Amino acid sequence: DAFSAMSGGTSYAGIKGALYKALANDDVKAVVLDIDSPGGSVPGTEELSNEIRAVRGGEKPIIAQVNKLAASAAYWIAASADEIVVSPSGRAGSIGVYTAHDDVSAALEKRGIKRTYISAGKHKVEGNETEPLGKDALAHIQDSVNRSYNRFVAAVAEGRGTTVGKVEDGYGQGRVFYAEALMDRGMADSVATLEQTLERFGADTQPAYVRRVKAANQAKAEA
Repeated sequence: DAFSAMSGGTSYAGIKGALYKALANDDVKAVVLDIDSPGGSVPGTEELSNEIRAVRGGEKPIIAQVNKLAASAAYWIAASADEIVVSPSGRAGSIGVYTAHDDVSAALEKRGIKRTYISAGKHKVEGNETEPLGKDALAHIQDSVNRSYNRFVAAVAEGRGTTVGKVEDGYGQGRVFYAEALMDRGMADSVATLEQTLERFGADTQPAYVRRVKAANQAKAEA
């Protein structure tokens, strides 16, 4: 839509729709997910990841192209593809989940502001920003973060054909890595640019003159 065209982003629904359309098109040889994202929120990530794993493994490979960043939720999605290809300068990882609580009570007090919540339901306003975070609220939020993290790690392990333990031990615990480290850790399958990946499936991404010059220079280098 217009927003996607301006921002360069897309929605999970848009990705799924494009995936279905590509798989149903007889002229399509492979599906390449062009990923450049620092991640995002948990809702919707798990569902799209599950959907990609459900339709992969067919005649049309689904390739996650890290071009140039696939972090956090973006890597969750990438790990569900048949193959992860990272560009030479690309980065990926950040397997982890976090949230934040801002206690602005001191700032409000300095401004002479005192907020009063009128609510029903014992925990309805727990974790609000106008007071310190209580132990019970902290524990509840931590449980939610742990739940999302466990599902994230399990999805990556299934997608990459490894174990949860190996993901937790070897995939960085929230760190982001460049191409070489991703290969060493088993977090990616190969290093190539988006154009090289497309050309692998027969796409013509370069003018004939450019191909001739590159070929000539390569021949000189080899000589």
